[in-house]
Amino acid sequence: MIGANDRWLHALRRPRVYIPGGFILVVVLACVGAGWLSPFSPSRQDLTNIDQGPSWRHLLGTDSLGRDVLSRLLYGGRPALLGVAEGTVVFAVVGISLGVLSGYFGGWLDRVVSWLGDWVLTLPSIIVVLAMLAVFPSDMSMAMVTFGLLGSAGLTRVVRSTALQTREELYVVAARLGGVSRRRIVLRHMLPPAVATAAVQVFLFAGVMLLMQSGLAFIGVGMSPLQPSWGGMVADAASVIAQDKWALLPSGGLIALMTLAFGLLADAARDMASGPPSARTWTGMPGVHHLPGRADPANAPRVSGALLELIGVTIAYPDRKGDLVPVVTDVSCEVDIGEVVGVLGESGCGKSTVALAIMGLLAGGGTVVSGSIVFDGQRLTEFDEKTYARLRGTGIGFISQDPIGSLDPNFRVGSLLREAVRAHQRISSVKARQRALELLEMVRISDPDRVVRCYAHELSGGMAQRVAIAVALASDPKLLIADEPTTALDPTVQAEIMTLFQTLRTEKCLAILLVSHDWGIVYQNCSKAIVMYAGQIVEQAPTVELVTRPNHPYTKALLESNPQLVTKGRPLPVIAGTVPPPSAWTEGCRFAERCQYALPACTAHAVPLVRISDNRNVRCIRSVELREIEPDVITSLLPGD
Repeated sequence: MIGANDRWLHALRRPRVYIPGGFILVVVLACVGAGWLSPFSPSRQDLTNIDQGPSWRHLLGTDSLGRDVLSRLLYGGRPALLGVAEGTVVFAVVGISLGVLSGYFGGWLDRVVSWLGDWVLTLPSIIVVLAMLAVFPSDMSMAMVTFGLLGSAGLTRVVRSTALQTREELYVVAARLGGVSRRRIVLRHMLPPAVATAAVQVFLFAGVMLLMQSGLAFIGVGMSPLQPSWGGMVADAASVIAQDKWALLPSGGLIALMTLAFGLLADAARDMASGPPSARTWTGMPGVHHLPGRADPANAPRVSGALLELIGVTIAYPDRKGDLVPVVTDVSCEVDIGEVVGVLGESGCGKSTVALAIMGLLAGGGTVVSGSIVFDGQRLTEFDEKTYARLRGTGIGFISQDPIGSLDPNFRVGSLLREAVRAHQRISSVKARQRALELLEMVRISDPDRVVRCYAHELSGGMAQRVAIAVALASDPKLLIADEPTTALDPTVQAEIMTLFQTLRTEKCLAILLVSHDWGIVYQNCSKAIVMYAGQIVEQAPTVELVTRPNHPYTKALLESNPQLVTKGRPLPVIAGTVPPPSAWTEGCRFAERCQYALPACTAHAVPLVRISDNRNVRCIRSVELREIEPDVITSLLPGD
């Protein structure tokens, strides 16, 4: 696999690209240089040599008035190709711009662009073009611009669909998490794939534009009858086709070959657009949602001494009717400076939702409906998008579980690192490159000069994860949110990455919020652990205490189902059932249906999160019983014993 720039350069060497492309280029250059190449004036008549075939004096013969066909072809190509260029440029610029902007930003802009596109597509293009020529007679440029504008509605739809997919790519999300501005994301990450997709439509439309311009010239509108044009030459040849069958071949054949060449380029562009390296798709379009109201972050009061504090946070998403449905309820926790906190639980328990809420990137209309998220003394739930963008990267960095997917496959590692650095620092490109090398050295990459020249697909999983960590560290954040950063890595590389985290925590006094399924990683690297189930925190405590003496049945069940703790030869214990969706949550304990220790009282009323010691909280009405006995005697608490 090759990078975007190399891929296009490689494609230019393919016959199906350079043959039609070279042909079009030769024709364009010949028409531009018609004043030097034409053997005769295009309007010079020689009535003694009418309708003559090719000869040494007239290489392509003469027409019905004895004018040199080659000269008229060269001069006639100027208005034809100019019309194609005018219409195609308008088609591409309007279609790509509106498609990318509506697909990326969505909302009212997407609705307005879609409505205008639907309205334009209902208009009969040729009728509108003829009407413009009636208003602006002999103005072919106005006709071509109008046709390009009308045609751009179709391109907008195609580009919009591509933009909708691209904005969900993990590398676009990673750019936002790094604090890269919207303008730069659109130009650098959204536009290239849109252009690659649009190239097919642009080349096809150029062929259509040539036929349209020639057709208008054929019927004698939009141009002066005295001005040579390819369409006009076809009309002249058609009038004498019975006497001179050769006359139609030069002009008609050139139009056909040019149209075919545009079609071949479109076919090649389609193949190139379908071949770039792909990234894993993010599960939803990031959208920033926050509580109503704004506050000046500088004046926001510090709530506690913790670097990050969540206070009674409830997160909800709209259902099909538009009603908000809670998916995370009453989450409260703290992360101190230099502390590593692990968050555990099955998929669907709300771990990643909480992480995205901290970053201000809840998907699909999600919003924090109550509670506060306080970071470094600032209430994030009162931030607007512009303030949040400054925080991402500088205050909070994010590391995803798919490192290769979080790196744009169209750019080299050095380019991505420089972008992350310059997103928050006004420094020169040379200093940004030096900083990129320093970041790679910081994450223990032994050959940074080579790695900066690599594309994402050229890196191993462990190397890509180190690069992703370097991107997250580009602007010296105080907090790193790592969403299962070792999931796809082998045990040796996992250990290296976690060792790197500990080194960075010690050297830079970083706080780390580690979302994971792996008890071993949490036990070895986290000072405190939080267990979530069905959108709630069910237990939080120092990691050693949590592992050695779990006080919640769900924590105990998770530990027992850990493959590392199962005796060889015995079946792996599993937790019966699945995590209930928000619509199935009960009034009482949400784990009751799967809990072997459940009593009728567990589902009678809501179960609060109770502080059972200075640094331990549990959400279980039987936590006292579980706490006061030895772990190997817990089975005696089974109902009916």
